[in-house]
Amino acid sequence: MNEMLKNKVRKFLEYSEMNKTKFCKRTDISATTLNSWLRGERDISVRAENRIAEFMALYVSRLVDLSR
Repeated sequence: MNEMLKNKVRKFLEYSEMNKTKFCKRTDISATTLNSWLRGERDISVRAENRIAEFMALYVSRLVDLSR
């Protein structure tokens, strides 16, 4: 899941045009941790992975609702 989630985060940031600072604030992860994790220099906890996945799912869900 880790590599797949990293790819989803990269695409989410690209497609949403959300900056990393805002993303980190919303997911309660430091920018240093996020950048190190995306570069493969460190792991993050399962809880952090879950926060990231839940945030992105909710964000996308809201956009889908808005488009209806």
